[in-house]
Amino acid sequence: MWKDIRKMTREEIIEELEVLKQVRELSEKVNVDKLLKQELDLEPLRKVNLTMTANGALYHRVEGMLPKIMQKMYTDRVIFKKKMIEAKKKYEKTATKELEKEIARCNNIQMARKVQLNSLYGAMGTPYFRYYKLANAEAITLSGQVSIRWIEDKMNTYLNKVLKTSDIDYVIASDTDSVVGDTDVYANGEKIKIEKLYDNVCSPKNLVCKRDENDYIHNVSDLNLYTKSYDGNSIVDDKIIHIMKHKVKKKFYKISVNGNEIILTEDHSLIVERNGELISIKPYEVDEDDIFINISDTGGCLKTVYNK
Repeated sequence: MWKDIRKMTREEIIEELEVLKQVRELSEKVNVDKLLKQELDLEPLRKVNLTMTANGALYHRVEGMLPKIMQKMYTDRVIFKKKMIEAKKKYEKTATKELEKEIARCNNIQMARKVQLNSLYGAMGTPYFRYYKLANAEAITLSGQVSIRWIEDKMNTYLNKVLKTSDIDYVIASDTDSVVGDTDVYANGEKIKIEKLYDNVCSPKNLVCKRDENDYIHNVSDLNLYTKSYDGNSIVDDKIIHIMKHKVKKKFYKISVNGNEIILTEDHSLIVERNGELISIKPYEVDEDDIFINISDTGGCLKTVYNK
């Protein structure tokens, strides 16, 4: 109960229990696509002053200890990033040793805050953390997907309205996960190395953006290519809209699965079975007892050995 039961009438208690039942049912059927399509009635959440994330996790609408800490870190990062930019502008006009040191100092502080923020998110997904709860880490990941896709949808709606077009996808790319070129992926049910897929389907005709000699984005939406994806509840077919080839400056992880290896960036999502449930995790969260879902074969599973 979210209210003081001693101050509630019998009718209020029954009504509260009914609302909580509706909230529980809501949390069991929520996923990213349903939230984006606005298919869910969220009114029960408002009645009991709760909020729900894309994985069905429920939270009181009050600021907790960890959000306060992260807000302080984020505010510090913003402050020192602004100071760094201001110092860079001054340096462009008059280059001095003092300004060079100030730029380095501010950059080190703001990058330290960035690492701390990311580390706290990662810590919530490891059982060795005092405040470990996997639902929190999943909530951040899936809710991030909702935010990115929501923004993409609203941007496309706005641009189609301004440019007087209909159903054109103007958003080229947002934040991305990456794997190396010889990684095996699945396109329309067939395993293929991603660099070969790129060579087979990407051409000057569907090139939509070239930022430099190592950075290309192709729109392949008209080729009807599909891969396997996780919608928060199950493995589903998801259409491939863009294929990007680019260089990244991120930490890479190598994961070995029964002799097969995959190399991917730290922010890439992986689907594993843990304690009988499908969950989405990051490479640094993989446990030796996790079971990877081999999505090329129905129901096939592979045990993992984790190598950093």
